[in-house]
This record gives sequence, structure tokens and C-alpha cells, in this order.
Amino acid sequence: QENTRILINLISNLVKSKTIFIITHDIEFAKEVADDTYAIEHKKIIKYSLSWILYDFIWHWLQSRI
Repeated sequence: QENTRILINLISNLVKSKTIFIITHDIEFAKEVADDTYAIEHKKIIKYSLSWILYDFIWHWLQSRI
């Protein structure tokens, strides 16, 4: 958790002057740092959205797969 918080702070400082692409499986982390988010499955974009909207989509999508 502490490493994640340090990384979030670092990215937040960098974002002020740069565009950054991050690839992660950590949905909570992506929700925290991203403005725009893409969900990819089998090498195809299945959803593009603002991060907080995509988080809800992914949550329901994951629940349907269990």
C-alpha cells in the first residue's frame, strides 16, 4: 500500500506537464491516477471511459464472470 501511495504521488507530479500511459491490472490504482481509461480484453478495447465510470463497468463485468 505504501509503495502504491508513493507511486501515485510521483505520477500526480509528473502529470502536470506530461501525458502518461500506464498499463496495470490494479483497478483501484488506475481509478486513483487516471483521467481516461481503456478496458482491454483479448487485445481489443472493450470500453473507453472516464476512470470513475469505467471502474463501475469493470466491477459489474468482473462480477458477471464469477
